[in-house]
Amino acid sequence: MPQINTIIVGAGKSGFAVIRFLAGQDRITLTDTFRSLDSQEMTLLAQLKVEYLPEEQAVKQINEFDRLILSPGVPLSSPIVQEALNRGIPVLGEIEFAFLESKKRFPQSKVLAITGTNGKSTTTHLLSDLIKGGGRHAIACGNIGIPFTDALGQAGPDSYFCLEVSSYQLETVSTFRADVATFLNLTPDHLARHKTMDNYRNAKLRIFNNQKDGDIRISPYGKPEISRRDQMEVLNLFFSLTPMDLPGCFLDNKGNICLNLSGNSSEIILHKDQLLIPGQHNIENTLAACLMAAAVGIGIDSIRKTLERYEGLKHRLSIVAQHDGIRFINDSKATNVDSTYVALDALCGPIILLLGGTHKGASYKPLIPLLRDKVSHLIFMGEAIPSLKADLGLLPHESIPDFHVAVDRALHLAEAGSTVLLSPACASFDQFRDFEARGEAFEAIVRSWIANRA
Repeated sequence: MPQINTIIVGAGKSGFAVIRFLAGQDRITLTDTFRSLDSQEMTLLAQLKVEYLPEEQAVKQINEFDRLILSPGVPLSSPIVQEALNRGIPVLGEIEFAFLESKKRFPQSKVLAITGTNGKSTTTHLLSDLIKGGGRHAIACGNIGIPFTDALGQAGPDSYFCLEVSSYQLETVSTFRADVATFLNLTPDHLARHKTMDNYRNAKLRIFNNQKDGDIRISPYGKPEISRRDQMEVLNLFFSLTPMDLPGCFLDNKGNICLNLSGNSSEIILHKDQLLIPGQHNIENTLAACLMAAAVGIGIDSIRKTLERYEGLKHRLSIVAQHDGIRFINDSKATNVDSTYVALDALCGPIILLLGGTHKGASYKPLIPLLRDKVSHLIFMGEAIPSLKADLGLLPHESIPDFHVAVDRALHLAEAGSTVLLSPACASFDQFRDFEARGEAFEAIVRSWIANRA
């Protein structure tokens, strides 16, 4: 079989996942729109016999390639992508590529896909635990940290791919189909890339593309703008924080999480106060995850047992430590304004809040009521400082560009009874490779500070 000449655009997690997967099969070239590679990455490419081209040179040589595989961080407006499209060269996103490969290798596997502005990672992680608790093989992957392509190496014939998918990833799906697809919520985010809320919503709605008879769509009750009813043969299920008569998962008037797949009678899973993960938003995440698990046959007793022990996802409202009456919470996963709003709403003051990073285009003004009510000290960080000042500058604050210095200042201000909260409402790329690295840096600074006070 002749080798396929593949160019991979984007040298992040997804790009390198595809490189590892295709090494020894295709003739591979890598380029990156935004950055140069370090020496360790270049050594790896040499070992795998992968050529690296600067983007400008890659654009000139685009006719040499049979296909382009695109990392989600690279927009479709990128010159090399546009040149490939203009010349009729197939452009596949990493999610589309991995989906096609999963169906070649594991045709009986299931794709359980989740999108939304907030709660994707927690819902995906919880869903994978619920599936595992039911005795099946599940892999949490996609935007949650392990690229879909890397997950193929862990999969088997009956695997369940619990897949977090972002709007960036959904922009480039074509044949991708989810057996169960969930759209959690929609609030302003990524407007620097999508420009309008309509564009953002339409990208998210692509999660429902290509579903067919027997597939399942899940969306919040009473939110028709983020559901689709264009295919009657697809089963529509709903989740709700209030009682409802439609098939789905909901809270009853006593606060019990109830499951009703038939539309007739409901069963109580457990009371919301038995959940270990805090906040109203996590109740919604739990409703969606329980509904997805039940929809693929996980029993209610198994779901209950998993929920009783589930402690949540790292970097999302994760308690790092409690020392001298001070709580330290890592919410680095809060990369947009709505996530930070949810965090502030779930916690009690006084809070010393670290805000900032890479600005994503949305206004920070929705935070003002909670900032006034709960935040004793407000610290702006990173590239977003001008935007934060424009929206929140009338509130008392300090501006400290460097992340480490900002965290040190927050720790200096902390007193017994207060909470030091990293909930940045921004992406991390001004000073870190991703939100995980930012959260780990925060935790390391906190632990060092505590050790020095012991």
